Amino acid sequence: DKGDLDSAEKHFKATFALNTNCEAAYLGIGKIQLRRGNYTEALSSFRLANSSIYYSKALKKCRNQQINEHFTAIALGIALLILTGVSAHLLQKKYLAKSAQSADAYGKIRTVDSITFASFCIFHPFKGFDELKREKSGDSVLLVCQGAIMRIIETYFRDMPMEEYIHYSPKNCKPVRYQL
Repeated sequence: DKGDLDSAEKHFKATFALNTNCEAAYLGIGKIQLRRGNYTEALSSFRLANSSIYYSKALKKCRNQQINEHFTAIALGIALLILTGVSAHLLQKKYLAKSAQSADAYGKIRTVDSITFASFCIFHPFKGFDELKREKSGDSVLLVCQGAIMRIIETYFRDMPMEEYIHYSPKNCKPVRYQL
């Protein structure tokens, strides 16, 4: 009954006026907040009451509430990731098949031109740059990179001690030339 909860809450708050360290009062307030569906506030009260059992119950209900509130966005995000992965796989298959056909004319498949080369370089930077050097030797190549990737590129093209690597910070929009 709501009247009983309001009355109990009033008594627990009166207890706080006498003793702000009363764990039983925090536990009582937490149980009231839990019954009312105020899970975040209940978590705070149960933490102050040092009640791991009720804290766990409130945390479970709080997580379920968050999932229920954001389920559509979560499901759409997962579906978008799956769709993106499938699309990339299909494009890769199509593009690699086309590259294999043109390999006869050029004598080799040019990995640098494939759709997957950028992601390959992200996950295997040194192998990717070796491939880039091998295939584009003498050509100009434009790489647009984020700062962390620039650190990796710097260590690849010049012998950089660890201390210099740690403090290396590329300037924004600064073109850097490397000899392949």
